[in-house]
Amino acid sequence: MISVRPCTLEDMHAIMGEVVGIEGLPSDFVDEIADETFTKWCRTICEDGEPIATMGVFPKWAGVGVAWAWLPAEALDSRPVAVGKIAKRLLSQAFDTGEFRRVEATVDLKFWRAQEWIEMLGFRVEGLMEHYGPGGEADHYMYARLE
Repeated sequence: MISVRPCTLEDMHAIMGEVVGIEGLPSDFVDEIADETFTKWCRTICEDGEPIATMGVFPKWAGVGVAWAWLPAEALDSRPVAVGKIAKRLLSQAFDTGEFRRVEATVDLKFWRAQEWIEMLGFRVEGLMEHYGPGGEADHYMYARLE
């Protein structure tokens, strides 16, 4: 059974090892984003009580948020509708509060499945960010969804 709960630091650590492309993140990244300010709009998707994915929006500036998702391929492949509905609901709630008028996200140019997924959530490409990300070795698209 699929369920959703507020994201915890333990959930982030549990999922982190399952996500392709996350190896380059600084070791303290999870601890940095896990404070109360950032986890207000973060959720863990569970199957039978076990975390299978985490996602959320954290504030960047007044009215602007940054969307992120750690979605192991298995979670996206086997539960695309459930995961997509949960992500859409989270984004709608974040916009409905008036806290955000813009939510942005970066997606590695090579991760076409992530590009399809974020576009399904209503984001649009705004531009190409060359040599972006940990180590500056990958190109990313900047996506945004406006209120």
